[in-house]
Amino acid sequence: MTRKYTIGLISLTMIICSVFSCLSVPCTAAGSVIRYYSGSDGHFISVSCDSRTYRISSCGSDLRENIIASETAVPDNIICTPKMLIVSSSNRYTCNIIVYDMHKWLQSCVLLPRQDIDSSVLCADKAFNIFTLSSGSDKKILKYNRKGRLIQEIPVNETVRTLFSDPEGANIFALTGSGIFDTGNGTYISSDIPTGSLSFSGGYYYDEAGRIYSFDRETGFSPVLNSGYKMVCFSDNGFYAADNSRIVFLSVSGEVLSYFDTGMEVKELLASGSNLAFVSSGKLHILDKGTLISTENTPSVQTAVPSHPEEKSSSPAKASVTKSGRAANAADYRITSSQLVISGGIISGIAPGSTFAQIKKLICSGDNTVRAFDKNGIEKRSGVLGTGAKLIFSGGGNDKSFTLVIKGDITGEGNVNSNDYNALADHLISSESCDGLYSLAADMNSDGRLTLSDFYSVFTA
Repeated sequence: MTRKYTIGLISLTMIICSVFSCLSVPCTAAGSVIRYYSGSDGHFISVSCDSRTYRISSCGSDLRENIIASETAVPDNIICTPKMLIVSSSNRYTCNIIVYDMHKWLQSCVLLPRQDIDSSVLCADKAFNIFTLSSGSDKKILKYNRKGRLIQEIPVNETVRTLFSDPEGANIFALTGSGIFDTGNGTYISSDIPTGSLSFSGGYYYDEAGRIYSFDRETGFSPVLNSGYKMVCFSDNGFYAADNSRIVFLSVSGEVLSYFDTGMEVKELLASGSNLAFVSSGKLHILDKGTLISTENTPSVQTAVPSHPEEKSSSPAKASVTKSGRAANAADYRITSSQLVISGGIISGIAPGSTFAQIKKLICSGDNTVRAFDKNGIEKRSGVLGTGAKLIFSGGGNDKSFTLVIKGDITGEGNVNSNDYNALADHLISSESCDGLYSLAADMNSDGRLTLSDFYSVFTA
């Protein structure tokens, strides 16, 4: 099953940037400036401009360039959100803002008074409403509808660093120095605050320190992984990071599962669907669908992220590779998840009552097939799975078995009920056996001990 990526090459001069940052180098007659973004459905978006015009194109793994739009204007700002591409161009009096829907490529164009807005900070929701800052204050957000009419002035208590949308493009938020401000209801969200600029791909956000976050309106940014890399992204089958000339595939714990040596210095990493791309020496290289060289079970591979976040991370050592290009002792499976914890043959982090189908959706398993067996070894094609159940992944002639541990499910029934807290009570009162996987399931606070605190947590689950 192990295959090397096919590399496609587009020879174009470009300026590298992060999503949500401004186009800082103006277009000149001496040549064009090109910037790339993650698109949808395995495509990448390029925006190129010269001294008079700009052009938006998309490109997939077939390297065919499809021109989406061409305008007579020189952009002074380009913003890419999960759903929208925003291009602004200004003169002394007006700011022309065109918003493109990156899925249907519909567009909306508005002309705003240049003296009223700060066009360096822009965002748009999927209804084509435009959000920007007042030119007189970095603590006031202005909302314009798609016809260019000011419909709301939103005061903010803190200085706004940037504006961003949620993954669905429905709501706009302000990233401030002390919190996340929801422009929809005017409230602050208590949340982790990313460092520096933000980028986005595959439903996840990334900051300049290499930390990966999920985001929702209720809890704000939730840390998923501290990768230890400055360039990270999410493809359909997991997290990827760039380390000098190598692109590594990471588990949700930061382990290097596989890698690809590009032979070139990677300057930027992009993902769209199951396709990866990187930028080197001013050129875009597309990595077609496939798997990286596996380093599973190779002793020389180190962990990309240290056990303690405060320690400095070290770059992973390159695995030994055979003449055929495969890592020594490599197996043909690669299992990871952005929501579950997969370590030491155990999968945890599953919500009680989860069915086989629901659990499968949370796991990226490449080309493997997966079967489920309950704690008694009976195969299950549907229904709820409990502690002690096994998932067996098969691919390339190799089988890999993982056992499920569901917090609170001490009896292995898949749900948390009176049978579970009675079993834990029996253990605490009379030292009834509660060992192995079921002890892990009973240890609700994961402190390595079974106490009354765990009992209360199971009782109230």
